[in-house]
Amino acid sequence: MPRSFNEPWEPEDIFDREEAAARRQRMNEMMERNAVLAAQEEAAEERRRAESSARARQANNETIINQYRAAGVQPLSTNADGVPLVSLTMLLSMGWKVIEFEGEPTLVRPQHTSPPRKRREDYDDSN
Repeated sequence: MPRSFNEPWEPEDIFDREEAAARRQRMNEMMERNAVLAAQEEAAEERRRAESSARARQANNETIINQYRAAGVQPLSTNADGVPLVSLTMLLSMGWKVIEFEGEPTLVRPQHTSPPRKRREDYDDSN
């Protein structure tokens, strides 16, 4: 009797039982090996990502430190490793300036000239 293509395929349909069992065993072993290899590759990829991130962080830290050294000024604050918390480029973009003061370069904070704060009377339209 011919089989329908919609019926599930079983190895026993084509091979004898011993050969089908051997094929199934080999297939299961192959899937286990692939799972182990995939786990090893994932672990190696995670190590590569961590190493890359550490190298990038180290390069960024060195760049920030070199900015301060090139300008000849001390950073405002540093972390436990001595890396400035804010880059000099960021401070300069926020309006800070490096000026010569008593023969040494010094960081000067920007002067904020904000308008005076409005009072309740300023919002009252009845005046």
